[in-house]
Amino acid sequence: TGLMLEQGWIAETEAALLKHPSQCPGLMSIGYREIVRWQEGLLVREDLDAAIILATRQYAKRQRTLFRHLAAEGQWHPDSPQLAATVSRHFS
Repeated sequence: TGLMLEQGWIAETEAALLKHPSQCPGLMSIGYREIVRWQEGLLVREDLDAAIILATRQYAKRQRTLFRHLAAEGQWHPDSPQLAATVSRHFS
């Protein structure tokens, strides 16, 4: 994370903020959201890496939980309407 921040992630976020509001979907994604919070003074720089890592881990945990529930409900072909309905139920 630190290397990504040093190699331009912050500059990329700043450039995006010049064209888009901070609430646009792209800037609400993991990492960008934390950089925006830091730029708005809601997060100190020393906590930026840890905040991105935490958000990433929380997202991964939600994915594992979702896939565990999907696996428990059965296995379907990727084009199956039942799979689409099950996934929609978990994301609603």
